[in-house]
Amino acid sequence: MKFAINRDHRDQFREHQAIECEGLLSPEEISELLKAVDAGLALRLRIKPSELVKQSSERIFSVGRDLWRVAPPIKKVVMQSRFAEIAADLAEQRMLRLGYDQFFPSIEPSPIQEKGGYFSLLQQASSLTEVSCLQGITGGLLLCLSGESPSSQSTIFPSRPGNGVFFKAGAAIPFPQLNTHPQKHLLIVYTQATAVYVHRDKDPLAHVFKSVGYTYGDKLVDKWNPIVYR
Repeated sequence: MKFAINRDHRDQFREHQAIECEGLLSPEEISELLKAVDAGLALRLRIKPSELVKQSSERIFSVGRDLWRVAPPIKKVVMQSRFAEIAADLAEQRMLRLGYDQFFPSIEPSPIQEKGGYFSLLQQASSLTEVSCLQGITGGLLLCLSGESPSSQSTIFPSRPGNGVFFKAGAAIPFPQLNTHPQKHLLIVYTQATAVYVHRDKDPLAHVFKSVGYTYGDKLVDKWNPIVYR
C-alpha cells in the first residue's frame, strides 16, 4: 500500500514526535514475518522453533537484534523503501541508513523473571538516542506483529497488528508499559547516512555490532548497515 505524507502528518509528527500509520503490514505479511522471527530466534538459540515457548522473554530479547541478517523475510521488511521513504520525509533527511532491527517479545502473562538487559531496559522511559549504541539516529519505526495496545494513551506503541508508529530519536519510549503488554513488536532504527558505533551503557545489546567487525568509533558501512533510502 502506498502512503503519502502530507503537511498535517508532518505537523502532527513535529508536535507529538510520533505518528501511527495503519495497515503497513497485511495479515499475510504478518504471518510470514512471525514465522521468520521464530526461525531466526531458534537458529540463534540452536533450538527448534517449537521450543521457543519454553524460553524466557529475557533470553529471546537477547538474540533478537538484527534478525534481518539471518532471516530473508525480515530483511525484506526492514529494507523496504516505502517505510524508509516515510521515515526520511518525517525526519527531513535526504538519505537514511539502516541502524538495526530489534524484536520485542511479549511478556504476558507473567513479568520477566531474569533480571538481565531486557529487565533493565524496561525500568524507565528512554529515547532511542539514550538506549542505542549508535550516534546519528534519526528515528524509528515500531511495527506491531500481534496483540492490541495495552494503553490508549501511548503514542509509541501501535494500536493493532499491522500498524506501525514512526517516531523521533528523542521521543520518550514508555518501556515500563511492556512489562504487562500482550504485543510482539519489531523495531526498525534508522540513522543518518553517516553514523558511528559508540558506547552506551543503556544499550543491553551493544556488543552485537562487534560480531560483524565494528569497534567503538567506527562509522557504519554499507556492507553491514545498508543505505535504505536516497
